[in-house]
Amino acid sequence: MSDLKLRALDAEDLVVISTQLQDAIAAVADMHYAPSESRFLVVFNRFRWEMPDDSEIFERTHAAFEVHNVQQVLFRGFALSERERMLELLQVGFEDNELILLFAGDAALRLKLNKLDARLVDFGEPWPTTRRPRHDLLSDELP
Repeated sequence: MSDLKLRALDAEDLVVISTQLQDAIAAVADMHYAPSESRFLVVFNRFRWEMPDDSEIFERTHAAFEVHNVQQVLFRGFALSERERMLELLQVGFEDNELILLFAGDAALRLKLNKLDARLVDFGEPWPTTRRPRHDLLSDELP
């Protein structure tokens, strides 16, 4: 399989990126805001959801998530000074020119944008893992 190279210019495009980044892990040290360039970058350890599920061996890879036109970055539940902290991404959303990254443990990033322009690019060699993320529904979540 080839590396992913995706670009989101609207909310529909971002749904594809969010799906591919679900359960990705990032160290706070791998988050960088460059205000002079209006750019925010996160390097994730991404589970390769695009791989077939009929295997017992899955893959993870490094992926750069770069967002352009960033005017402000707001943090909830963590600080950039917590460099060793690891965060698990649950979802990427977009509303009212704000891109929101929701992490497990009630942590979040809110990027205020002029307009949406985000890219997800895999890099490096993938590595095998036997652990596939699971999402069990609780009984009170069923219709």
